[in-house]
Amino acid sequence: MNREFLDVPGKKAAFDANTQSEEEIRLGSRVSFANQAASSGSQVEDLEGSLYVEEPPENREEWDNKTQFYMGVISYAVGLGNVWRFPYLCQKNGGGAFLIPYVVMMAVGGLPLFLIELGIGQRLRTGPIGVWNAIHPYLGGVGVSAAIVSYLVALYYNVIITWCLYYLGQSFSLELPWAHCPTNENGTIEEECALSSSPTMFFWNRKALDTSESIGNLEGLNPRITISLLCAWTLVYFCVMKGIKSSGKVMYATATFPYLVTTIFLIRSLTLDGAMEGLWYMINPDLEMLYSPDVWLEAATQIFYSMGLGFGGLIAFGSMFGTLEGVITSLNDSRLITVKKPILTAVLCASACAIGLLFSTKAGQYWVALFDHFAGSYALMCVAFCEVIAVVYIYGFRRFSRDIEYMTGSPPSNYYIYTWRFISPLVMFILFSTSIIQCFSHLPRYFAYEKATAKQIETEYPIWALFIAFGMVVMAIAPVPLVWFLRKFKIWKADDVPVAQKCLGATASTTYMLKSEPSFNRMTESAVSMNEIEGQQR
Repeated sequence: MNREFLDVPGKKAAFDANTQSEEEIRLGSRVSFANQAASSGSQVEDLEGSLYVEEPPENREEWDNKTQFYMGVISYAVGLGNVWRFPYLCQKNGGGAFLIPYVVMMAVGGLPLFLIELGIGQRLRTGPIGVWNAIHPYLGGVGVSAAIVSYLVALYYNVIITWCLYYLGQSFSLELPWAHCPTNENGTIEEECALSSSPTMFFWNRKALDTSESIGNLEGLNPRITISLLCAWTLVYFCVMKGIKSSGKVMYATATFPYLVTTIFLIRSLTLDGAMEGLWYMINPDLEMLYSPDVWLEAATQIFYSMGLGFGGLIAFGSMFGTLEGVITSLNDSRLITVKKPILTAVLCASACAIGLLFSTKAGQYWVALFDHFAGSYALMCVAFCEVIAVVYIYGFRRFSRDIEYMTGSPPSNYYIYTWRFISPLVMFILFSTSIIQCFSHLPRYFAYEKATAKQIETEYPIWALFIAFGMVVMAIAPVPLVWFLRKFKIWKADDVPVAQKCLGATASTTYMLKSEPSFNRMTESAVSMNEIEGQQR
């Protein structure tokens, strides 16, 4: 019989099972023997004197039921990424033509990565940082990068909620303020509104945001948006302050609300003037847009937004509101911060709200576009690429396939195997490389509002803004090579990574452990027990 046992690096955890009892080595830790948990109370056979020592699972929060988990994933995926970002990208990238790269990227990137994140999070039962540390300590930076990307996206995503709250308040008027152009004291229509394409566009640019004419002209805070921003972050805090115990219940509403609102929007929009022109724009696509790698990059990143990939939130859900929850779980699992979760959540929300004041200036919508294009595309693509490589080529696609079979009862199909191993990483690498090349070939642009003509004018980003964008991308992806360098050359020891976790990506001796749920759910090392082991070996 082929027997494999967990080999702790540098230590031989060998005992004589006839002379050493569980109680003598326990000291508060659970003892799991090969292919069998000692806690089961059953006869221990074929031990060969080897054992595996682990701590009891930490008090990690769990979902009350499966329905809450389903609602959590749905509300995380079907949120602003679909309701706001997807229609915006369709209009920007050729209408219905955008659906072609979107569907392709869904098939070769979205679905495979979705299964990876949920599967690895559920199997290792830890957060975004802990998962990658468990696979290999050199990969700890992947989780840090995912947390940084999540934080950057949360900064500007909550501004969209801010705008929604402002419009919600304005909608209680007897006559909607964006229904007609305002009139001057002499009864004439305000000139800027008359020049605008519609009263709604005038209201958006002048009354709601009071937008400036360039990204560099902040022109102070917009009081209406600033108050709405404070309200939005307060709502987010109360939703996530207690983790999934509070957000899980909130998600019964947040998972179903977008579908209700979208249905209402669809019915209402079909009754408006110009509805048929909009539908024709969707079914008569501009196929020339498909020659641009930026369109494919935005389609790929939209998949990540639509399905909640690359942020660490799905991993948190698979083990722990979505984007922010991924940041909180990462900080908790890193053990660098030991404050209680409500306090940690308050600090994160307060800091994000303070930084988010940039988006409540009169140039706020330009900064949202900058963050969305760079932090929400390039950095997110890098994180997703690293995740695929880590699971498929370091953890091992065969081992991960066995995990999926263990948890679901059936192995993943060849479609997932081939996309994991070849298609997904290759497509992401090509997209990222070509997009970088195109970015250097001509400067990225944004649409600035010109008050004199009441039109959106395509404008190049100033050089200083591009340096800020470049800094965001570097800040987000730097932890990956930095952690590798620090741990590779032992500048920063991986003491925060449990010894048993270090073995996952390095040895084949975890085969039996993978089949033992009690010993695999939380693979942590007891420092007390390891000290005993060292003493007995001497």
